[in-house]
Amino acid sequence: MSAFIARIALALLMLPLATVVYLMVVSLLLAGPGRRSEEAAFAVASVLTGAFVGGYWIALWRRTVHWTPRRVLLTALAPLAALIVSLPPAAVLGNAIDPSFGVFISGVIVILLWLTATIFIWRETPAERLKRLRSVGISGVACPACGYNMAGLQATTCPECGARFSLDQIVGATLEARQPVEES
Repeated sequence: MSAFIARIALALLMLPLATVVYLMVVSLLLAGPGRRSEEAAFAVASVLTGAFVGGYWIALWRRTVHWTPRRVLLTALAPLAALIVSLPPAAVLGNAIDPSFGVFISGVIVILLWLTATIFIWRETPAERLKRLRSVGISGVACPACGYNMAGLQATTCPECGARFSLDQIVGATLEARQPVEES
């Protein structure tokens, strides 16, 4: 099994493991000494489960992400943005159904939004893809839209994303991508 396939399998196991972590924390907090309110138990369980998911996800993909200062900052700020986005639906559901349900939903939304955000934050740019391909000896002409290596194709339509370009556009984008990449 390749390392990439193993990472995908481990990524699929993350949410069931996170569910187990969440349920264990809630159970311990509700049944343990100094019984807490459901809202407090759900909030603490959400924070601890979010920390588990974040640590697991970063550990799983850390070697495949090109960590620029911008990516590190956006990854760190994404939970705050996700929390802000989760508050209105959690408040509505908390008022309509039950306050503890609102806290529960907020925690779930924050975790799922953060995971979704990392997919977009960590995605390699076309210039990074071209640099990575060159580092393993693959050179060529890249699609200006998605970075797909179009070397050897007889058409100017990218088979990866379906975008159509003129030869001038493809060559111009490739020459631009060959310029030194500035870290942001």
